[in-house]
Amino acid sequence: MAKKYDFKASELPISPITLTTTLENPTGGWRSYKPVIKNKSAPCTMTCPTKVLIPHFIDSLVKGDLDMAANLLHRNNPFPSITGRLCHAPCELSCNRGKYDEPVSIKQLERFVGDYYLDKKGKPPRRETGKRVAIIGGGLAGLSAAYYLRSKGHEVVVYDRNPEVGGYLRYAVPEYRLPLAILEAEVAALEKMGVKFITGVEVGKDVPFEELRTKYDAVLVAHGSSAEVKPDFPGADLLKSGRELLKEVRAGKRPEASGRVAVVGDGGTAFEVARVLKRLGADPFVIYPSGKITVPFHERQLLTMAEEEGIKFFFGEIPVKAQKMDGMIELTVAEAEDGEPVAGTEHGMTFNGVFYAYEGRVETSFLPDEIVEGGYVKASRKDAKTSVEGVFAAGEAVLGPSPVANIVYSGRVAAASIDAYLKGRTYTPETFPEVVGYDRIITDYFPPAPRVPELKLSVEERVRSLTREEVIGYTQELAMKEAERCFSCGFCNACGNCYVFCPDYTIKWVHGRPKVDYEYCKGCGICSEECPRGVIDMVREREF
Repeated sequence: MAKKYDFKASELPISPITLTTTLENPTGGWRSYKPVIKNKSAPCTMTCPTKVLIPHFIDSLVKGDLDMAANLLHRNNPFPSITGRLCHAPCELSCNRGKYDEPVSIKQLERFVGDYYLDKKGKPPRRETGKRVAIIGGGLAGLSAAYYLRSKGHEVVVYDRNPEVGGYLRYAVPEYRLPLAILEAEVAALEKMGVKFITGVEVGKDVPFEELRTKYDAVLVAHGSSAEVKPDFPGADLLKSGRELLKEVRAGKRPEASGRVAVVGDGGTAFEVARVLKRLGADPFVIYPSGKITVPFHERQLLTMAEEEGIKFFFGEIPVKAQKMDGMIELTVAEAEDGEPVAGTEHGMTFNGVFYAYEGRVETSFLPDEIVEGGYVKASRKDAKTSVEGVFAAGEAVLGPSPVANIVYSGRVAAASIDAYLKGRTYTPETFPEVVGYDRIITDYFPPAPRVPELKLSVEERVRSLTREEVIGYTQELAMKEAERCFSCGFCNACGNCYVFCPDYTIKWVHGRPKVDYEYCKGCGICSEECPRGVIDMVREREF
């Protein structure tokens, strides 16, 4: 807000005023700068892996138009009900509101809108293109690409080797983090759109890869890092699969687990296995090969939850040997340096059982050699293209183990690139306008308001249940309250400040939005100074 000064009338200089209308004398020619109203990028959007236009959908939520909020959200993220539960929310770290009091709980708002709209999804496209696309893998990347390709009117067939699609979300993420009903509702919506799923079929084994290239106009490789990595050291056969444990629990079973149990692994899956073991009644320990500080940011929430639940961690150590001893397993571990054991640091620990939970690898044996490199599919991250005509790749097959939002975005980019390819066009990656920093926000217009807290079960309640969701979503009342905290950085939400403050009535209101009447605007800059969210720039009219 502009600074206020108090003067006595006698202290003010003599100045001319207009006593009659200036309608016959357009005053726009007087200015040297002109105001330009133009939406910009919010910091949250630019750090969001899916590039959701966050202020746009939150503004619709504030105005009570939940359907519009959902439509805006789904333009860039087809599964907000999933990411609203599993995303690590980097958007909130860059939220300008966080420099004022507390960042907006964007993740919870995304989840609320996603859940609200879940039963309304599944509309088939208006037109069919006649083009056919095969997607290998029914995990998050494949489902994301399927959504956008089908929205464009292409026939989409998803091949998955598992009995049901969903990949890691179905077989490894516990019910207490992602209810199976949410995933199944998302898959059902894709089926209503017309996406076809062929399950229990492994490409390269049950159907040749080249056959897909022949039958379809384009092929997307998106099967993820689902191949299990087993430990390789003396006695490793005594260890059980953590992934199999997660799969059993996801299927509604309750395997036996008690006493001191170790989990050896190198990623968030190990943390998840330990948390499941805790709920089964065991006393879990995680043996992690690198230091705590090296845990990826997107896995730190899992680490924090595990520590809250009393799970113990041995960082910077790796197993080198396992052997049976008096009905127990003695695990020999050593300090690790660059993933290798340091000689002379070995020591033993005894457990009732030991599980392994390493990040998976990508199965590439069925693919042409020219698109395989370093155990992953070689494809451009800008347009998902491989060196083989009509073959694209996305998700963990290209990126390796990644946050859920990054995988969703990878699938969306692949779909856009494939759509352009099928239409004979050149794919152009999306671009974004300049980012509005905190210095452009006039915080005087925003009263301090505490963040609506994320509702979690207590630790005692969490560890007693394998099925009860540990984070509780907002009610509509809470969602509206939190949405109102958004600065709407860089997005004109028609607040009317420019209209109110313009001394010459040159800001007009057209179809509910401000528009500058340049014929009379003198370029005083008051509208720009009083825009709370940095939408109006003063641009030099001409060089002198």
